[in-house]
Amino acid sequence: MANKKIDEQNIKSFSEVFGDGEFYPDLPKIPFRELLDKELILYEVKILKDFNSKFGRHDCGLMLMSAVGESEKFTTICSGQVVLERLRKSVDMLPLLCTPVEKKTADGDSSYYNLL
Repeated sequence: MANKKIDEQNIKSFSEVFGDGEFYPDLPKIPFRELLDKELILYEVKILKDFNSKFGRHDCGLMLMSAVGESEKFTTICSGQVVLERLRKSVDMLPLLCTPVEKKTADGDSSYYNLL
C-alpha cells in the first residue's frame, strides 16, 4: 500500500464534522405536542439510538426548527415511529417545511404523530 501524503492543516476534527455531542443546548426546547398543527421549518435532525426515557429504551429524533416567518430557532424531540422514519428519510433534503400532526389509527383506538 502506497503512502498517501496528507495535508494535516486541512484535516477536520470529529467535533467539526459531528459537533460536540450536544444538540443546541442554549436554544429553547419546546415539547413536540405544543407544535401540533403549526407550520414549521425543519433545519436539522439528529437521531439518537437506544435513548433512555421514562417510557423505556428506544430511538428518538432531535429536531432544530423555527416557525414559518420567524427567525428564532428552537429544538424539540419525538420518538414516534412514523416521525422517526420520516426524519431518517429527510436528513439529506433539509431544510423542509413540515406540520406536526396527531392522527388516529385505522381502528380509532389510539393515535400517532406524523410530519406532513
